[in-house]
Formats: sequence, structure tokens, C-alpha cells
Amino acid sequence: MTLKGTLSHRQEAKQDKAVNLLAALCGPPKHSEAALRTKRRASLDSSSQFYTQYRNVSRVSQRLMLLQKMKNNFGDQNIERASLLQATETASKRNQNLLQDIEAAEKSLQARLKPHPQPAIRSLETCYWASVEEHFPKWEHFLLGKAPYPIGDEDQKEMK
Repeated sequence: MTLKGTLSHRQEAKQDKAVNLLAALCGPPKHSEAALRTKRRASLDSSSQFYTQYRNVSRVSQRLMLLQKMKNNFGDQNIERASLLQATETASKRNQNLLQDIEAAEKSLQARLKPHPQPAIRSLETCYWASVEEHFPKWEHFLLGKAPYPIGDEDQKEMK
């Protein structure tokens, strides 16, 4: 890396003035001006290399910290998912048991509320459904809207 690549012309001129001023204050230079420029360039190169390495190290450490945070967050999410899954399974089992208990209670209440019919009521019910089955074919066409009211026809036939 050259000095001109890292410093602008103004900065180089300022550094030259500073070196000349120091040389005037401190006496004649012990080294030639070319040697001083070479030392200056070497020190600038090493300091820029140090700064570049420092930036790289800080970037790598930031990446490592972010990676560690991501791993921690991922682990926390997995733990949270497992916890939620376990809570869901527990709630599902609890709800299933509650549903079974409710169904059993409903059956029990229906058995208590619905008394067994007496034999007379049972025979009336049987006769009613037998009558319905007997007269249904006469009423079927009327109920479908294809025939007139069937009772009037029977009454008229009986009267004749």
C-alpha cells in the first residue's frame, strides 16, 4: 500500500510541514528526509494494518455475539414450543374427560326424566303408529300435492 493511496495531497503536505518544523526545532535531521518518509510510511502502513485488523476482529466478535443470540433465541423458541405442545395435549385430555363426563350426566338425566310408559299408554302408541302406517298410502299423494284431500272422498263413498 502506498502512502499516496492512503493520504491526500493536503494531508501529505501538512505532514511534511510538521516534519520540517520539528526538524527546525530539534536541530539538523539525523536521518535524511527520504529515510524519514520511509519510516513515516512504514508507521502509517502498520497503523492502518492494525486498524484494519481491529475492525475485522470487532466484526467477527459482533458476528459471534449475534450468532450466540440467535442460538439462544432458537433454543428458547424450541423450549416454548415444547411447553405449548405439552399444555395443548394436557388441555385436550382434560377436555375429552369433561366431554365424557357431560355425556354420561346427560344420559343419566334423560333416564331419570323419561319415565317408562305404562302398558296402556304403550298400547295406545302402538295402535296410533299402526293406524298411521295403514292410512299413509291414502295421504301420500295429497301430501306430495298430487291429489285432493282424501277424507272427503271416503265420506262421500260411505254416504252413497
